[in-house]
Amino acid sequence: MYFSPTESARQIQILFDLSDQQAQIVEEELNKTNEDTILILHLNPNWRGHIYVGAVYDEIARFGMQENMRRDNGDGCFRWLFHFANFEDICACRKEIRRQFPEAFAHSPRALSAIAAAQAVAQAAIAMVLPVEPMAFAVVIHKHALHQSDFQEYPFFYF
Repeated sequence: MYFSPTESARQIQILFDLSDQQAQIVEEELNKTNEDTILILHLNPNWRGHIYVGAVYDEIARFGMQENMRRDNGDGCFRWLFHFANFEDICACRKEIRRQFPEAFAHSPRALSAIAAAQAVAQAAIAMVLPVEPMAFAVVIHKHALHQSDFQEYPFFYF
């Protein structure tokens, strides 16, 4: 299903509880960019990791870029909205972030359920051993034309 930039921004605002200003930034970025794919991150308020979130976001921003260039250089986009040429670049970035910052990733609830069922162990016992909260949640917006896009939740910070 394709959405206008305004509708995409509104849907993402609801999903991530973005401020009106952030939703406006999403809409403006969708209206002005020729790039195909945008990654939007929203810090998980329940995450209790011990790594510096800014370091992870900075690494995403600089992944594959020339020196002194960033993927999040639009007005108000710093460390939460990242431009990529295509979805494959996001996948490569995710792989590198997972290598550098494995503690930012968590097992998905679906994986935890499968592990619990396979081992016949209570999910609560597994949750005490395995991380269950990812550092952040992600949405990927695929641009199809200047005024058409679609988006999907993306398990960027899940194993």
